[in-house]
Amino acid sequence: MNPRAITGLAAATLSLGLVAASPANAATGEALLLGEYSATGTSSCLSAPGGFNDKFQANVPAGSFRSSTSSEEVWIFNGAGSVEVTGTGVGTSGVASAPSNPSTPGASGTTNSGTRKYTVGPGHVVTVTATNAKGANFAGTRAGQTLVVDKYVLQGHVSRDGATVTLATPAPAVETITLSNGDSFPRICHRSVVLLKL
Repeated sequence: MNPRAITGLAAATLSLGLVAASPANAATGEALLLGEYSATGTSSCLSAPGGFNDKFQANVPAGSFRSSTSSEEVWIFNGAGSVEVTGTGVGTSGVASAPSNPSTPGASGTTNSGTRKYTVGPGHVVTVTATNAKGANFAGTRAGQTLVVDKYVLQGHVSRDGATVTLATPAPAVETITLSNGDSFPRICHRSVVLLKL
């Protein structure tokens, strides 16, 4: 065979291989996130049964309290805008305005599960929206009670290969947590999550 033909054939094959591996042909949009991810996260919340003013300050400081949680979760993305999340968190709480606050510092344990919505936009920006996120307390003074958080948003970035995702609270926002014993109060939380594809 003609050496030039062999060289041309090799070059064509190499070119096809490069095209097949080109990022231009990689998954984009919501399809970039597909499959199972392991996640660790942290959150901190300021709860104010008396509500917040327009500067995100508690209206009744003496009745407010804060809590922080670390969690381990599994996120399963369907590649089309829906992600199933299950996890376990352990947290601690303390008074925000001692000594007048009647709340007692303590610890808690919570499980959570449910479906969230997500989008992947330009620049690999990921937005996750949790609506009516459900959980259950298994330790602490609220052990045995279930809970629902009305809504919160996380935003961040996904790596170009879809293997790593970082998320955090993009801006202060008031959410409402409602417990099965009838307690319901507003709070402001900031959260961060790191996801690694399994």
